[in-house]
Amino acid sequence: MYKTRVKNRSYLQPFEPRHSDALFSPQGIVAALQLAEESFQKGTSYGFAIRNNDQDPIIGRITLSNVVQGAWQSCTVGYFVDQDYTGCGIATEALRLAVHFAFTHAELHRVQAAIMPHNLPSLRVIEKVGFHHEGLAKYYLKINGRWEDHQIFSLTKELYKQ
Repeated sequence: MYKTRVKNRSYLQPFEPRHSDALFSPQGIVAALQLAEESFQKGTSYGFAIRNNDQDPIIGRITLSNVVQGAWQSCTVGYFVDQDYTGCGIATEALRLAVHFAFTHAELHRVQAAIMPHNLPSLRVIEKVGFHHEGLAKYYLKINGRWEDHQIFSLTKELYKQ
């Protein structure tokens, strides 16, 4: 995971919140993974490594975060894949698997994604998996130091096609 994050830092920077330099150190990655494991155990976030196959190194990550149970039973999804694997269908398959986990194991009702309008590869991934466009949220998330508009997409359990 460390090598993938460091290698893709500048590639992903336009699409992510600003991160401290500590995240891109081996210790920072270990701390982030420990926090992710604690969140997984609590059921507040579910993070998964993305690999091309079982023997390959980690080439990305997908996370179901902001998990809320009760009447909402929803989460948000975020993901990244190494720039060398963009366009290969790997992110699409990872999203399909994460959505399946959300609806069958985490017992959620809705998965939501927020994507900047110019992030065309991510928009294609979301559409291939069957997410529905809900609209544009102006100045929605602070990305790379700026408040950015995001297209909002969702998929509910009723509309999910396995």
